Amino acid sequence: MENGILVELKYIDVMNEEPLETGEKKIRAPKWSPNNVAEYFFFDEFGFLAINEKRIRDCYQEFTQSLNIIYNNVKGIYNRYAKISLT
Repeated sequence: MENGILVELKYIDVMNEEPLETGEKKIRAPKWSPNNVAEYFFFDEFGFLAINEKRIRDCYQEFTQSLNIIYNNVKGIYNRYAKISLT
């Protein structure tokens, strides 16, 4: 459970062993990789949530404002060409 949200395990409990040249065994954790865009942007390299709720809201607001600006630009271009083609 992370921040009150039930999530699936992002890492493997069993460590991998790889032999060194000296004969000792070096234990290393398996590398975690993101499965979707949200995990790519908001999780750290170990698979744990590395962002707080305020930052997520700020990113969401920025994203929706960008989409709104793009929509208004495309709508303006469409209306301009529709007006030209109809007159």
